[in-house]
Amino acid sequence: MVDSSDAVPPPLAVTYCPVGTLRPDPRNARTHPKQQVDQIAASIRQFGFVNPILTDPDGRIIAGHGRFMAAKVMGLAEVPTIYIPAERDPEARIADRRQQDRARGGVGS
Repeated sequence: MVDSSDAVPPPLAVTYCPVGTLRPDPRNARTHPKQQVDQIAASIRQFGFVNPILTDPDGRIIAGHGRFMAAKVMGLAEVPTIYIPAERDPEARIADRRQQDRARGGVGS
């Protein structure tokens, strides 16, 4: 018998979505000052989009609000996204926050 906690989730697929179809999550606690958005835009210009925006089934952004804002400033028509099924949304939010905190040497590192 296979323990369901050991089950591998289905593979992720990157899909290019029109910027206008995405919506910021009003519950997003992180802020992105203009200087940071400009830095993100500069990084996208130099290296391309190396980290897709995570979205829920309705196009609401789970993670990647700063990248979304930078794409709008740059006038991009489409951005790379990864769709996260509704049942995985809370897990994805928690995992994304933990990874960001660890990268900064914050909580959980």
